[in-house]
Amino acid sequence: MSTVGNGASGGVGGVGGGSSGGSTSLMEAWMKKVLEDSTGGAPGSSLNSGKDIMDKLKEDLEKIFSDLQSRFTGVEAQELADMCFKAGELFDRSSTYVRGMKTFCKGMMEVRYFISGLKSGTKKSAPVQVETTIEEHEWYPRCIVGAVALSTIYGDNCKLGEVIKKIDEEMKKKLGGHKNNGAKLDKCKGLTNADVLLGKALIGGKIREWALADKARANIDATKNKAIQRVGSVMDDRDKLCKQDQGYPSAHNQLKGNTNSMASFLGIVDSAKVENNDSPNLFDVLVNDDLTFPPETLQEALAPLVNTDGSGTVDPSKVGEVMEQLKKESETTVGKYSIINTLVLYHIIYVSHH
Repeated sequence: MSTVGNGASGGVGGVGGGSSGGSTSLMEAWMKKVLEDSTGGAPGSSLNSGKDIMDKLKEDLEKIFSDLQSRFTGVEAQELADMCFKAGELFDRSSTYVRGMKTFCKGMMEVRYFISGLKSGTKKSAPVQVETTIEEHEWYPRCIVGAVALSTIYGDNCKLGEVIKKIDEEMKKKLGGHKNNGAKLDKCKGLTNADVLLGKALIGGKIREWALADKARANIDATKNKAIQRVGSVMDDRDKLCKQDQGYPSAHNQLKGNTNSMASFLGIVDSAKVENNDSPNLFDVLVNDDLTFPPETLQEALAPLVNTDGSGTVDPSKVGEVMEQLKKESETTVGKYSIINTLVLYHIIYVSHH
């Protein structure tokens, strides 16, 4: 479990921070810890199949998502309110969307702070807290829950890139200041396809279900959604603002068009490289519904962890082997999609014109 300490805001310089530790090792550390805690645990906690393990991993990610949900429903720190004031400048002061843009910004910043080990206090005037004792195994779930939440809730908003540009300079200054007080700003850098596909398969449905339920409440009455309008109302505003008949892309195409902005915003990849298409962008994998680990694939990959003596226990020492299998599965999944896309493109360019 993590504890928190006060972190001073301000500071100068760009976003930097703790070493990433290698994202695959983060996932491995997380999986080992979950399995170790499950072995010899409470009655009814036996793990007899790949499905049992999958359910246990999913349960742990859901706990982390509950933590993020509490950030959405809590009071934001004054520094977030000040930072996000600039997002309202995207519209004329008389526009009904000024407040909505600020709220949109606050929601995204809660995600960015969450994956950096930063937390707002219990009241607006309280300083941002640095969670100083987050353990190594706790970083992967934060990274993947944050990435999935950002893309699911905010990813298809036509103003996402503009909001990020408005606050980018000030955000980097604030994060740089918190880095000096122990914040880990780069722990999520270097996530792999396997990391993303596993996390999406385990927690993606839960996050989408919760977000859509909050959106439905906001559509009826904005005061009734559960996230102080930072989730449901932002999604509802998106539908009213980003209409195709006003020249905006469809929600699906906007989501794909925002992947570089999201990756840079969360610090998952090097900002300069992703903007120049020199670095693989894992949000392209995350937002693509055709790229996924089916449940049966995951269950088969996780099954070797189960001890064959019928004891209902697992062997955490085999996690490394499972990581290799998941890596192979991710390469197969992404590779097949790339081949199909190439064949489709060939058909469009060559076959259709001859």
